[in-house]
Amino acid sequence: MGCVVSDKYARAVCHYCFRPLPRITAMQVKCQGRGGSCGVLYCQQRCADADVQHRPDGGECQVLQAWEEQAKATGKPISTRGLRLFMRLVYAYAADEGLAQLAEMLEGDQGAEADANMCGMAGAVNRFVLEEARMPVARLAKLISQAQHNTHGIVDLEGHNLGHGLYPLASFFNHSCSPNAVVSFSGQTLIVRALRDIPAEEEVTIAYVELYAPREFRRQQLQSRWRMGAQAIRPAE
Repeated sequence: MGCVVSDKYARAVCHYCFRPLPRITAMQVKCQGRGGSCGVLYCQQRCADADVQHRPDGGECQVLQAWEEQAKATGKPISTRGLRLFMRLVYAYAADEGLAQLAEMLEGDQGAEADANMCGMAGAVNRFVLEEARMPVARLAKLISQAQHNTHGIVDLEGHNLGHGLYPLASFFNHSCSPNAVVSFSGQTLIVRALRDIPAEEEVTIAYVELYAPREFRRQQLQSRWRMGAQAIRPAE
């Protein structure tokens, strides 16, 4: 539904397919969207052409340009990952009714529609997206909360967290500390693989946290991000 490269890897991987950029700078393709290049890089022209958010009528270029100017003025780097992700979700929501209906089913914080912080973020997103795609602040605040609870970290084979994405169908997998499936990525494509034979009546589960971490650390992570209690740690682990 929406994927963004993290600020840390903005100069290392393609902003569309998440594959490593060519080592030779001259082979890298720069965004030429609204107002000139915004600094986003692609591994090939095909990826640049496919990224609708960096076409002349897209929305991310002006965000990155404005944030870069602010960073230069303050002397402090500013993270844009969250804002870029929420903008992409707004456009995906407006373009695909099926995705919008699916997104409605995702869990989020109760009362997000009235939360001042969530509504503040929603207002910031609406300032940058095209007018025809803007959402009511309360609805967008709820979508932002749902995204925060359901995004997947896009991790390469070496364990680098290259970015984040919202995959609505994959968000319905529940957590287990003894999972029968695992999530991996090929570029930005999410792949679910079974770890063993799974009977037809058995729920497919994945791990939300690092399974080699101590039990108390896992509990803390599950509680802080997904609001899970001790019941999330199965006794049979």
